Amino acid sequence: MTWLPTIAVARPIAHNFIRGGMHKPLHGLVLHIQQGTEGGTFRWFNNPRSKVSAHFGNPKRGALEQFVRIDDVAFAEARGNRDWISVENEGVAGDALTNSQVNNVAGLLGWLRWYRSVPLRLANSPTEFGLGFHAMGGRPWGGHTACPGARIVEQRMLILERAGFWRPPTRPVSC
Repeated sequence: MTWLPTIAVARPIAHNFIRGGMHKPLHGLVLHIQQGTEGGTFRWFNNPRSKVSAHFGNPKRGALEQFVRIDDVAFAEARGNRDWISVENEGVAGDALTNSQVNNVAGLLGWLRWYRSVPLRLANSPTEFGLGFHAMGGRPWGGHTACPGARIVEQRMLILERAGFWRPPTRPVSC
């Protein structure tokens, strides 16, 4: 299962990804900033000329959206595309994540921990495992030194804390 219905609403894009090809084990989850709106980002990712995408989109309010299956390669980190799951957060550089966005990312990271063995720790370089951010990849990841911005990078500990409380849904036990 690579669509995550308990974590995100499926909103598949038609272009700008490769079916299959993700490395195992995954290094972790990378935070990005959209530099715009969720709707505009979805339209741009669905444009074959853009040649960019991410696995997930995270609006300021509402449910996380899944654009690309997690077993497929999104075009978000250049050299890191096959090792990392990517989440684009609605907003612009300098923004902090909203409470809804923090909760959405924490739920996704919790799922990745339980089902893909991604560790709950900070990653500050492409060789580490855990919760990273786009700028940590430097030039090989496209040279986006302001992505997602200092305020979001500073929120990673809060995301890790909340991800630690995430558990898979359970079914009631009948007697």
